[in-house]
Amino acid sequence: MTDLFRVNLHGHSLLSDGELAPAALAERLAASGVRAAALTDHDTVEGLPAFREAARRRGVGVISGVELTVADHEAGEKHILGYGFDPDHPPLRALLARAAQGPVPPAEAIRALHDAGGLAVLAHPVVPGEKPDMAALETLVGRYRDWGLDGLEAYYAGYSEALSRDLVALAARHGLVVSAGTDFHGQGLPGSTAAAAEMPLALWREFRDALLRRSAGAAAGAPSPQPPGHRAVPRPGRRAFLLRILLPTALAVALFTVALFRVLIPAFEQRLLERKRDTIRELTNVAMGILAESDADARDGRLTLAEAQRTAAARVRDLRYGNEGKDYFWITDLDVRMIMHPYRTDLNGRDVSDFQDPRGVRIFVEFANALRDRSDAYVEYVWQWKDDPDRLEPKQSYIKKFAPWGWILGTGLYIEDVQAEIRAMAGRLVRISLGITVLCALLLVFVAAQSARLERRRAKAEDELRESHEKYRTLVESATEGTLMVLEGRPAFANPTMLALLDVPESGLGLLDLDEILAADAAVRAQEPAGLNAEETVLRRRDGSAVDVVLSSSRISFAGREGLVLVARPLRSGERGRTPARRDRDRDGLIADLQASLMFLHEPVGPLAGPPVFCDLREAAAKGAALMTARGASAVVVTAQGEPVGLVTDSDIRARLVAAGRGGDVPLREIMSAPLVSIEGQALVYEAILAMRERDVDHLLVRDEKGAVSGLVRNRDLLLFHRYSLAVLTQEIRHAASPEVIAAARLGLPRLVKVLVEGGAKARNITRAVTAVTDAAVHRLIELAVADLGPPPARFAFLALGSEGREEQTLASDQDHAIVFEDVPAEREAAVQAYFLDMGRRVSDGLALAGYPLCLGGIMASNPRWCQPLRTWRGYFAEWLRTAEPEDILDLKIFFDFRAVHGDAEFAAALRRSVDEDLAQEPPFLLHYAQYTLQYKAPLSFFGHIVLEEGKEGAKTFNIKDALMPVNNFARLYAFRHGVAEVNTLDRLHALLEIGALREGLHDEAVKVYDYLMQLRLAHQVKAIDRGEPPGNDIDPRGLTHIEVSLLKQAFAQIADIQKKISYDFLGSA
Repeated sequence: MTDLFRVNLHGHSLLSDGELAPAALAERLAASGVRAAALTDHDTVEGLPAFREAARRRGVGVISGVELTVADHEAGEKHILGYGFDPDHPPLRALLARAAQGPVPPAEAIRALHDAGGLAVLAHPVVPGEKPDMAALETLVGRYRDWGLDGLEAYYAGYSEALSRDLVALAARHGLVVSAGTDFHGQGLPGSTAAAAEMPLALWREFRDALLRRSAGAAAGAPSPQPPGHRAVPRPGRRAFLLRILLPTALAVALFTVALFRVLIPAFEQRLLERKRDTIRELTNVAMGILAESDADARDGRLTLAEAQRTAAARVRDLRYGNEGKDYFWITDLDVRMIMHPYRTDLNGRDVSDFQDPRGVRIFVEFANALRDRSDAYVEYVWQWKDDPDRLEPKQSYIKKFAPWGWILGTGLYIEDVQAEIRAMAGRLVRISLGITVLCALLLVFVAAQSARLERRRAKAEDELRESHEKYRTLVESATEGTLMVLEGRPAFANPTMLALLDVPESGLGLLDLDEILAADAAVRAQEPAGLNAEETVLRRRDGSAVDVVLSSSRISFAGREGLVLVARPLRSGERGRTPARRDRDRDGLIADLQASLMFLHEPVGPLAGPPVFCDLREAAAKGAALMTARGASAVVVTAQGEPVGLVTDSDIRARLVAAGRGGDVPLREIMSAPLVSIEGQALVYEAILAMRERDVDHLLVRDEKGAVSGLVRNRDLLLFHRYSLAVLTQEIRHAASPEVIAAARLGLPRLVKVLVEGGAKARNITRAVTAVTDAAVHRLIELAVADLGPPPARFAFLALGSEGREEQTLASDQDHAIVFEDVPAEREAAVQAYFLDMGRRVSDGLALAGYPLCLGGIMASNPRWCQPLRTWRGYFAEWLRTAEPEDILDLKIFFDFRAVHGDAEFAAALRRSVDEDLAQEPPFLLHYAQYTLQYKAPLSFFGHIVLEEGKEGAKTFNIKDALMPVNNFARLYAFRHGVAEVNTLDRLHALLEIGALREGLHDEAVKVYDYLMQLRLAHQVKAIDRGEPPGNDIDPRGLTHIEVSLLKQAFAQIADIQKKISYDFLGSA
């Protein structure tokens, strides 16, 4: 049976005559299972970048493509498919522009595709549904072959198997390759709606190899760029540095001053005037009550009208208010006669119609006129200052008519009073502002001094980073190891050394399969969990030859896709067959080199980035090139209004400027690449490499935690290989000849943890690495025990408990383990148990020798109580679930986190099923467990301080392991309740989120607390080892930074929130 390969090398997007956007088309093809694809829009390549990015993101190999419309006088109009060319090749671009206006000669089209490094394939040589004229087609193909035609589209939608066989035979007669495609346009459009085609695997590889040969030949003829020399990057001077600090402060003070005197004070003055007007109106209404009271006395006969008016006038005359008690009321009538004025008694009883203020206004006439048709009014005039007849001031009065007597009652406020209050307030504000300004100036001086110190440190760090960068670059350029990344079985990235070993251009790497590169057995073992550990094998080159190498592999996960990293080093001439001693020595050195390479891929990318060079998009390309040369950079970040919008690299200048014959005055915006591709500085090296590969770029912008551009990294900068690896450690242990050798190998674990912690690895990855070492030690110790004791007398499983069971071990974890063996007849049980107790003792002693403390509670497989048949273990758990009280759970919870690390895992699975069934029958246990979980109180005082306990040597500490316990208990409790089988704390939380048992916010909060506390715990243990002290869990807060303490307090507060959730769900109260 012929192996088939699913492709689609003929499809169209909406940029020509298709239905879908390029990215959407790539998604459709990927969903159809194609493994290689090409976008072949008519006479345009504008959709290739989006198509390539989307296809590579889905793991589909991408070939650049186009469908050219050609015509000659003999055959008329035909279509030629171009594959594997350089889309930026200037002559090809020019031809595409002409083809968009009408057909071009076929010979010219074929030549342009060849010059751009591509293949020319005759599209749909037979119209589907029509009877083929093979003789005429033979003639046509012969003529096109003379012009350089490379292939035929033999597998096409609508072609029968017989027709495809005939076309394959025709291609073979003329020495042509064949391709396959569906001419996909979309639903309801011309062409097929099928998204995938199949062709024989052997024919696919012939097509691909021809493509790679043509691409390699074109690349070989292209000039290689010379890296610019390193030059120091100029830094801003001290004046500029101070201006950055002083100028914003000065502007802020100026803006505050303007706002104060132009906005705030005028607004306050207006509000104050309105408030005082309201005050005198209310006071007048009160005084009006006196007149009304006297009028009532006159109407009731208690007083005559004249007596009532005299009484009322006298009472109003004595009224005073204001801060000085000098503000008063006066009374006139509508006939403009002064009834009463407390300070101008000379006017009382007189006609005052001719009385004028200094401005010539007859104010009392104005009062009478204002109230002819109204009951009250406000009026402005000039009057003497209170009781000082020699001082005149502007005044605003409120007047109100008392209709029964025809009187006008009024009082006023002096504008000077309002302005005096405003002046007093402004004075206070000015004094406060001056004080704030002086304080700001002092603070500014302090900040400037501190900033200057930090600036000097930053400059020094930049110099050191630049020097380190250059050292790394030198190491990269001299590296002899080849590195290959594989995602979902397909090569995704290779460094230059690996590309040279395989004799494959970078553009063709994604078209290869792993089994074409490695021998079949090596390809299978590389993808197994254990991987390859510096094993001799061969790499297959494109031409079929083999290269002897030493190969190592490491598994990775990227964006939810599983993959692996292969590191290969060629064997030198004569290296095979050396004396065993010499070969072992070389092999040991090679192992160290290769594993260092693997470890580097898990380092953060930020330290490898160089300082970015910025230039405005309106600047000429010549200026950008000059900046790149001056700064020793391979690219310039193009900005618009200070924001990065594009990138211009060496290759952009060569392809879009020099090769196109354009001058250096072309704006950068016309030759830049966009959109920008960036990555966080804490992302890992292998993630950066994959991002470059998937986005088809060789530069990445590196952004800091605030999102600002902090650096620029090239793909060649990422090929640095000098670190440690977990694979070496576990393999040494798994091949150890004795417990002493295991103990010696385990000494490398703290060093590995230190590298991972300082490299910013996630806490869960570090604890799993530590647990993997312990698992390897247990596994090997059991193998050594079996070698001494003989085969086990019954099937069994060695169970890891507690932190090892959860894969959450740290450098301070002790031993917790047990053995469960199959149910045997009662007469055999003692002998079987004796065997496994001996095994448990050997494992316990071996682990103790390797640095794992014995369990103080005796929870080890060497204890007869914890070395029992399956039926006994089932009885244990059933009894615990039935009778346990909250105070018992501290001793029992460790047993619920079990995991089989050796032997028959079915025993662990059977025990887990039994526990789940018992839990369903014993709901009170969950209540007891919830009460136990709530017993922990976060070590925070009422005022938010961390509560410490007396530790070693009198130090005040808190226990970080105890702080983590509520999160572990929380995950375990809800896993019990919802039947979640996972044991790891984070896996439990994720499973609970997936089934809807936890809200996303609560899940994220618990994960955040766990990650931070575990990271802090690991960092504390690494620091203890650096000081030559044993790692522990008691932390002295004085050794933490302010930020760490603040985050720690937040974590403790979030633990309290988690406990409220438990209390509400299980106890019915919060």
